[in-house]
Amino acid sequence: MGTSLDYGKLLTDRVILITGPGRSGTTILGKIIGSMEPVYYLFEPSILKFIRRGLDGLRATIFEDYWMLQVQGRNLNVNMNEDSYIGNYNTFKFETKRVEALKECSRSKLAIKLTEFQTRIPDAQEVFPGLKVVHIYRNGLDVIDSMTRRGWYTDEYMKIGFLDHTFYDMPAFLDLQSIEKWREYNQVTRCACVWRCSVDGLQEINNMLHIRYEDLPNIELDGLARWLNLGVTDLTRKHFKSVQNREPTQHKNMIDDIQEPERNLFLSSMRRLKYA
Repeated sequence: MGTSLDYGKLLTDRVILITGPGRSGTTILGKIIGSMEPVYYLFEPSILKFIRRGLDGLRATIFEDYWMLQVQGRNLNVNMNEDSYIGNYNTFKFETKRVEALKECSRSKLAIKLTEFQTRIPDAQEVFPGLKVVHIYRNGLDVIDSMTRRGWYTDEYMKIGFLDHTFYDMPAFLDLQSIEKWREYNQVTRCACVWRCSVDGLQEINNMLHIRYEDLPNIELDGLARWLNLGVTDLTRKHFKSVQNREPTQHKNMIDDIQEPERNLFLSSMRRLKYA
């Protein structure tokens, strides 16, 4: 009879979390880090929205049903039109035998991208010992405009397009004041509230790197790779070049559409992050 795997040990010092408010550059940052080597990349695994501290079953699920299936080539997105398309990341010699797949995991890392996860970083650290976090944030007004263009946080969106609920129709990470007001807020105010609660709810840990979205084109790519103990590939440089060559989007200033008391709270957070 074989011995059971120690998933906690298998995931120790191997997991990188990429997080930040939605529409703040987490996807392109995930492409950059996910194309380094040796790393495998998970694009918004929904199971982590239900994370609980020290849950061994969660470790086993992440390892067996996500990472191992990536290594064995059985859990890949081949849709070129989606951000999680495998072509955006490094490809490896896929291992079909379990013993070889286990060896591949032991010599690589796992990068996970999840938006609005800042309030639960300590829980993730418990599940993944030695966790490293790359946190990216962006001007809140630009985020609001980008969110509203996509129809986020309307009543309809909360019913059919949103997963991370604690209450029936609002995000799990809201503060108490926002919970009381959420149903009265218009779409723009809800987007402002989501951005603010996300950045203000950030839980710091030792192994955390903060990147300002506006500074992303100027980061030292090799320095980021060294901090993550990864190597830069040609695909990494291609993704990074696309960031450097991108023309900034002109966003509307929707501050007047934010209802009180959220507007005042939002502006306070903007000032703290030196955006106002």
